[in-house]
Amino acid sequence: MANTEKWSHEKAQAALDHICENGNVSAAARAIGVAVKTLYAWAHLSMADEKNGVTDSKFLLRNWLGTEETENEYTFYHSAFEQSRRIHALSIEQLSRALLHGQPRTVVEKGVVQYRKDPKLEAIKLQFDANSADDREEFETLTGRKWGDTYLRGKDGALIPLVVTDPIPAQFRIAALRSLFPQEWARPEERIETKTIKQTIEHVQKPETHRPQTPLIQDLELKLAQLKSRGPVNPRPSRPGDVIRQITGFDDPPDDVPLRKPQIPLDQHPRAHQSVNSDLTPPRPPRVPTGAARPDRGEQVGYGKPVPGGVRVR
Repeated sequence: MANTEKWSHEKAQAALDHICENGNVSAAARAIGVAVKTLYAWAHLSMADEKNGVTDSKFLLRNWLGTEETENEYTFYHSAFEQSRRIHALSIEQLSRALLHGQPRTVVEKGVVQYRKDPKLEAIKLQFDANSADDREEFETLTGRKWGDTYLRGKDGALIPLVVTDPIPAQFRIAALRSLFPQEWARPEERIETKTIKQTIEHVQKPETHRPQTPLIQDLELKLAQLKSRGPVNPRPSRPGDVIRQITGFDDPPDDVPLRKPQIPLDQHPRAHQSVNSDLTPPRPPRVPTGAARPDRGEQVGYGKPVPGGVRVR
């Protein structure tokens, strides 16, 4: 069991203030010099005193919020502990709302923090020549600053860092909106399942519409009927067995050339063994005899023997 002798109102108040700011119970325990389980043990004992109706419990805190409105209010430690965690959660929510407008970032150039400059001093500085010693002296007398000191300062005279706002990624913004506004942004996704439906399309013949017969239409229909009765001008030869005439010369008679390429039986084809349904084995290459004589390299050109007939040099 945790040592309750370490309890004091000052330590409890310091731990609650730390939790309100950082939300880390472990860091709050280290800040007051106790173990983490001690803070939870205090909350457990405080809850037991409230349940048992102990009116003079040492875990009662007076005005732990530190406001004038709650000056005479007493709160048990476990209730204040829970409220401090809720206060930190609200601060995180406010930070998330602020981040929706952008992420603040301090400008650092080459490892050096950049500071804001006073726009009024910069405007006055433009009226003087930087290469003139008299103008520089007049600027320092007029403003009370050195020539290179145009930085903006706070009430205590400290420099103010230059902070810019970077836009946050769209994914983070959407996640924050879903967390802050669940009714509008955290709606369940609608999934539409599609199924393959086989349908039979029936061709319905449209009723014939009676067009008015005019002399022009009657003349066109008559010509179309005459063309259909004559048949095609260049009839296409029917297959198989048709031949075409191939003329090889002016005086040579035409030769009959079959329209289709003659079919070769499968067993006579050069690559018949590659067929899936073929039982033929691929032909083996001719075997070179082992005792065959090889040509002498000395008889070849380029191996120490000159070219027959010599080489003529000009």
